[in-house]
Amino acid sequence: MRNWFQSLSFRNRILVVLLLITLLMSSFSLVLIASISEVNDVSKKISNEGVPELAWLTSWQEELAVKTFLVESYLNEEWCCDLVEEYQSIHSDQDGNIPEAWTRLPSSLEEIKMSMERLDFEMINNVQGLLDFGDEEGARSYLQTQFLPRIEEVELELSEARSNVLSTLNDHSSSLTTIIHQSLWLLFIVTVMVIGFSIVAAYRISGKLTNPLERMVDQVDAISKGQYGLYLTSTPQFEMQQMTVAINEMSKRLKSSFDTLFNEKKYREQILNSLPIGIITFDHQSNELSLNTAARLWVQASESDILLQQVEENQAFWQLFWSNSMCQNVKVSFSNSEGTHQVLVSKTELFNDQQIVIGQIFYFIDITEVEEMAKRMHQSEKLALVGEMAAGAAHEIRNPLAVIHGFISLMKQTMPDSNENKSYMPLLLQEIDRINGIIDEMLLLAKPGAPILKRGDIKEMAEELIPLIRHSYGHDDLKIEMKLDSAVVMMDRKQMKQVLHNLIKNSIDAVGGTGTVTLYSKVDESGWYHLFIRDTGKGIPSHLQETIFEPFSSSKESGTGLGLTIVQRIIENHHGSIRLVDSSENGTTFQISLPLADDA
Repeated sequence: MRNWFQSLSFRNRILVVLLLITLLMSSFSLVLIASISEVNDVSKKISNEGVPELAWLTSWQEELAVKTFLVESYLNEEWCCDLVEEYQSIHSDQDGNIPEAWTRLPSSLEEIKMSMERLDFEMINNVQGLLDFGDEEGARSYLQTQFLPRIEEVELELSEARSNVLSTLNDHSSSLTTIIHQSLWLLFIVTVMVIGFSIVAAYRISGKLTNPLERMVDQVDAISKGQYGLYLTSTPQFEMQQMTVAINEMSKRLKSSFDTLFNEKKYREQILNSLPIGIITFDHQSNELSLNTAARLWVQASESDILLQQVEENQAFWQLFWSNSMCQNVKVSFSNSEGTHQVLVSKTELFNDQQIVIGQIFYFIDITEVEEMAKRMHQSEKLALVGEMAAGAAHEIRNPLAVIHGFISLMKQTMPDSNENKSYMPLLLQEIDRINGIIDEMLLLAKPGAPILKRGDIKEMAEELIPLIRHSYGHDDLKIEMKLDSAVVMMDRKQMKQVLHNLIKNSIDAVGGTGTVTLYSKVDESGWYHLFIRDTGKGIPSHLQETIFEPFSSSKESGTGLGLTIVQRIIENHHGSIRLVDSSENGTTFQISLPLADDA
C-alpha cells in the first residue's frame, strides 16, 4: 500500500487524499442521520406520550378546580341551583377541551380516571341520594367531611402524576440535549480528525514535493557555484525524473564545457608562461592585473603593490607601464635581485570581443645577453682587426729586430770596455727583448690557440705557480695569501698558468711591492668554481673600469693593454667568464668562473 501510494503522482495523491476526506465527511453525515433519527424518536415519544398526558391532567385539574369551587359555593350557600346537575355539566364541558388527536386516554392515566369517576359516582349516588331523601344537612356534612377531602386526594394524585409526566418530558428533553451534544462532540472530533488528517496529508505531500525540490535547489546551487559534473540523485516521482535527467545532462555539458575551457586556458597559460617574454595585462574596467611567470620572476612584486604604484625601483620602466601612450621596442634599464639588465619594452591596447579598448598589454624581453653579445662581437671585430694588423706587422718587425739584436750583440762583444757607449748596449738589448715580448703578445692575441682541455685541480696548479712568482717578484713587504678549495675543472694547464701569472703580476704591480694579494675561491651548487684575486692596491681608475678588457686599455704607463684581453680570450675558450667585481682605493678584485668537471 505504501509503495503504491509513493508510486502515484502528486496530482493523484492529492485526489486520493480528497477522496479520503470526502469519505470521512460522508461517514459523519451518516452519523448525523442516525442522530436525527434518534431525535425524531424522542420527539415522537414526547408527542405521543408526554403531551397527551399533560393535556388530560390539565383538563382534570381544571375540572376538579371547578368542581371544588362549585361544592364550596354550595356549602357557603352561594349556590341556588341543582348541585348534581351542574356538577355533571362540568364534566361534559371539560371533555370538550381535549384535542381530538388525544381523545384516547393514555394507559398511564387509567387509575387517575378511575379516581375521577369514583368522585362522580360518590356525587351522583351519595350526595344525590341524600338530597333525594331531603337530607340536605347530611349532604352538606358528607360534602364537607368526605367529598372535599376526597377531591384533595385526587388533586394530589393529579399533581404527582403531572410531576411524573414533566419529569419524563425533562428526561426526554435531556436525551435530546445529550444527542445534540454527542453529535456536536462527534462533529468536533471528526472535524479535528479531518483537519489533522488534512494537515498531515498536506505536510507529507508537500514534503514529498518540496524535499526533492529543496535537494534539487541545493544541488543546482552547488552546480552554479562551480561543482560542474555533480549529478542529482534520482527520485521516485516521475514529475521530477525528467527534470532530474535534464539537470544532470546540463551539469554534464557544463562539466565538459568547463573542462574544455579550462584545458584551453591552461594550454594558453602554459604557452604564455613558457615564453621568455614578460607579459603584464591590465584591465581598466575590472582593475585586474595579470602577470605571466617570466613577468613575476622579473618584477618580484605583488599585483596589489603594482596597482597601488608602490614599487619604488625601476621608475623608467613603470612610467612606461602607467603612461597612456603606446610604445614599441623602447630600451630601458631594469634592476632586480639578479642585477641590472637591459630590457626592450612594448605596449599595445587590449580589446574585448566587441573590439572596445578595455586595457593594455605590456610586454618586455631581456636583451642583456644580446647587448653583451653585440659588445663581444664588436670587441671580436676589434681583436680580429688588431690580430690581422699584429700578424702582418709582427713578421715585418721581428726580422729587422733580429738583425738589430745581432749587430748590437756583436758590437757589445767587439767594443772596448773603455768606450763609454758600451754601457748602453745591455739597455738596448733589454728594450729589444721587450719589443719582442710585445710582438709575442700581439701574435697570441691574434691567434691564442685552442686550449687542450684536461682534468686538473686549480689549487694544485696555483700551489705550483705561487712559489715561482714569489721568487721572481719577491719583496719583504709583499704577501701572497692562498685560500683555495680543491676542485676539478677541465682546463689547459699552460694557458691557465698564463692567466693566473698575468693577474697576479698585475696585482703585484698594483700594490707596488708593499701590500697583500689574496687568492680565494667558492664552489656553488650550480656546478661552477669561482676564483677571486684580490689586492690592496690603489685600484683601477673609474674611467677605465668599463673598458678594462678592451685591447690597449691599461692603467700602467708601460703597459700594452693586451694582457687582460688575452686573459679574457683564454677564459672564454674554457667556457668560463672573468669580470671586475669591484675596484676602489682599498683594492681591486677580479672573479674567474669556470665550470666544474662533470664528475667533480
